Amino acid sequence: MEEGYERKSGKEIKHYFRMSKGSAGEARGRYKRLKKLFSVETINRRVEVLNEIRAMLASLIAKWV
Repeated sequence: MEEGYERKSGKEIKHYFRMSKGSAGEARGRYKRLKKLFSVETINRRVEVLNEIRAMLASLIAKWV
């Protein structure tokens, strides 16, 4: 995400924010599939954090028109 931010172009920054949002979604899916390795509480906490990150990125994407 930092690499995209340094470009200073709205179109490019928006692209990197979208990529970051997608990566957070992929991580969320991985945690949901790792129930054998992590406790349900750990998975739920991490998924909540990833949901917050995705919401922040969605907000940033909407602002960079």
